[in-house]
Amino acid sequence: MSPAAVATIFLSAAQVVTAAVVFIEPAMVPPASGYDHFAAAFGEAVARRHPDARLDRVSVRVADLQALAEDVAHLVPPPKGAFVTAHTGIARAVARRWPDAPLVLVTMADPIDLVLVDGNGRATSNVTGITSYSPFEYKHLELLRAVAPTARKIGVVVDRHWEGEALSRRLIAEAPRGLGLSLTVFPMEGPADLSGLSSATASAMDGWLIPDTPTNREQARGIGAALASTRKPSIGGHESHVAAGGLMAYFPADVDGFRRAAGMVSTILGGVPARNIAFDRPRAFRLVIDTRAARQMGIAIPADLLKRADRVIQ
Repeated sequence: MSPAAVATIFLSAAQVVTAAVVFIEPAMVPPASGYDHFAAAFGEAVARRHPDARLDRVSVRVADLQALAEDVAHLVPPPKGAFVTAHTGIARAVARRWPDAPLVLVTMADPIDLVLVDGNGRATSNVTGITSYSPFEYKHLELLRAVAPTARKIGVVVDRHWEGEALSRRLIAEAPRGLGLSLTVFPMEGPADLSGLSSATASAMDGWLIPDTPTNREQARGIGAALASTRKPSIGGHESHVAAGGLMAYFPADVDGFRRAAGMVSTILGGVPARNIAFDRPRAFRLVIDTRAARQMGIAIPADLLKRADRVIQ
């Protein structure tokens, strides 16, 4: 194990209990893995039904595939329990190394793209989970065009994991052909990257897409403040973007991915194989528009778009 890895913890056989639920996160500071959300849901959805269940937190290196594979190989699949993660690279590595171990994934990506589900919807390993893939990020770009029909350059604020997803690569490649938009990625791994949103490259953008990533949620206020000075329309994949001063947000309605994941874990502990539980997907979405932000930016929101919004902030 590299000494640079942050708090990397491995389970040993002696640590495994009757029912162990192992949350695996990338070794980074801050973790930004969703563990706290899952831990809260675990107490309500799992611990009450399965009092013998224990929640463990494990971090693995994700800087390169070899390090990730090495760390995943050291994990000990719980004889009764499941692995849980919100990181697609970790999910794929676990599914390859431990194909029979129950795995629950919370993701924005398409399970088919991740090779965790085949074209017929069947799990390729003992895996299930929750995905917000619709793909609704194409809808984000369409909504931006409705507000700014002359927009051509869109900045996308994301972490490196989002940029590496198959869906994200496809979105970046297809946007010029399908919507006449070119996408420029602005990395967002932490507060130090906020300065990039005030660069000359950023000032040339006609609008902004802020996908729902753990880092973007954590840095929502900083992102909102940095983009406010650009006076360009922005849309986020989580309501926190509007709360931080962004123009619009479009996101799954009433979907708590980690709560649903905890429910799936409870079902698995009850004896149902993960592969027999279908991936859950959002069925409804909400559009929130802040007309105060629009006025500050000098942007006129089309009346028909306001009628479609689920919530309009006056």
